[in-house]
Amino acid sequence: MHSVTTAGTFGRALSLRIGPNEDLVEAIERACAVHHIRHAMIRSALGSLNDASLDVGIGKPPLSVHGPAVELLTLVGDVRPSAEGTPEARLSGTVGSPTGAVFGGRLRRGANPVCATTEVLLQEWLPAAG
Repeated sequence: MHSVTTAGTFGRALSLRIGPNEDLVEAIERACAVHHIRHAMIRSALGSLNDASLDVGIGKPPLSVHGPAVELLTLVGDVRPSAEGTPEARLSGTVGSPTGAVFGGRLRRGANPVCATTEVLLQEWLPAAG
């Protein structure tokens, strides 16, 4: 097995407060574009979604978790430049339904609208040249 490592340093921290009905994935991408952040890591997140849509595996249909108030329990992932050079967020997490059931997967772009508010802390990643 071959391992790949990337050296770099951490840059700015960016605290986001994402408002009602904004898509979580798209809001993170937009904030990175506005602040000229090409690479970032999710440090923490807290909030709720109206509904959640998760990719749960290759060949499996997306999982829909209906709200209102689907709790965002965990959020991990990063932002990297897409093939076009725009920020692209790859986010995975766990959510809790209003009945208390817990689900996990990759959050789908355009399908995870924020309920009341969601706060996300991003940390810029500055890859070493070379």
